[in-house]
Amino acid sequence: MHKIITFLIIGFMATNLSYGAMLSQGTGEVSIDGILDFDTANGSLFSMHVGSGKFFWDGIEIGLKGGFSIDDRVESIGLGVFTEYDFDNGTEMVPFVGISLDYEYVEIKIARVDESSGALVLGFNAGLKYFLVENVALAGKGELRFATDDVFAEDNGVGATDFRFTLGLRFFY
Repeated sequence: MHKIITFLIIGFMATNLSYGAMLSQGTGEVSIDGILDFDTANGSLFSMHVGSGKFFWDGIEIGLKGGFSIDDRVESIGLGVFTEYDFDNGTEMVPFVGISLDYEYVEIKIARVDESSGALVLGFNAGLKYFLVENVALAGKGELRFATDDVFAEDNGVGATDFRFTLGLRFFY
């Protein structure tokens, strides 16, 4: 019985260590999230965002990201840089915080607004990665974004601030 308990403890510790190894210096990460919804208030929506980063120090990732979103009233495309800090706690659930700087170009065609605009967007985010297996994690985050111009569609037009939640997958190599 003691051998079984010892084996289970060692096995549990080994799996926890393998997740932490995916957040160490030199590890690469690819992220993807997207939406395909055929029935929204603005018609059909297709949105996809991808990112690629590298851990230059244990727990600290720097990378590039880009994405687009298209529906019947709003089209946007963006490209930017990001950094994230992962709090490696030795479990499958890894909290993180991050900051990003993007350039977004948006075309908006809603009531009383028909304009195109580009802006720098500063984003602050916090989230949680849940490792499904050693090198794949489900990631969710909340992000508060501030733009230098009105580029975010809102109920009454457009605005310069936005808060959103995203859910996606992260692949580590």
